[in-house]
Amino acid sequence: LDAPSSTTRDSGSLFGILSGNSTNAYSSVPETVGYGRYDFGNKITAAVKVKFESFDTRQVFFNNFGSGGGFGFGANKDTICFAVKLSSLSDKYVTCTIRNSLHAGTTYWIGGVYDGSANRLELYINGKKCENAVWTLDGGDETISSISGTIQPTPLPIALNARVNSDGAHIEAPLNGTIYKAGLWTDALSPDTIASMV
Repeated sequence: LDAPSSTTRDSGSLFGILSGNSTNAYSSVPETVGYGRYDFGNKITAAVKVKFESFDTRQVFFNNFGSGGGFGFGANKDTICFAVKLSSLSDKYVTCTIRNSLHAGTTYWIGGVYDGSANRLELYINGKKCENAVWTLDGGDETISSISGTIQPTPLPIALNARVNSDGAHIEAPLNGTIYKAGLWTDALSPDTIASMV
């Protein structure tokens, strides 16, 4: 994938770390990193360095959700989540959710890992695994304890700062804040590797 012109690019399985700086960070809506029917298989790690200005509305801030597939991060005043749409769950997605205890105006590293071969869906805040995370279906109250399968592909772009709708042009749930770095790997990185990113 090509990094946006305002970024530098580090090594990684898919596009590694995309880095902005304080004057050229991801603050426009949305910044798409590329189009394609990405085949993540049954493993993915995503990480994003983000500062929220508020949590007043639902915000989707690093994702390619849509058309029955993809991955993404979301936040609102109550929760922070990392979600994947899995082939084994038809058109449902599974979320790894925690209660939102983050503070507006503070910068955080938020990471998510899915490994369908190891029953692993994890959320990390500043390099620490959220041990109290809950797995739910479609962001509702139905919890599950076992997951497997591949991430359903979607033709939508990988986007920062908002969710891009199926027409590829309209957006929803924009981020009220700034993304400074984002990384995506087609592997399930270890907790130690994720901690080393902070």
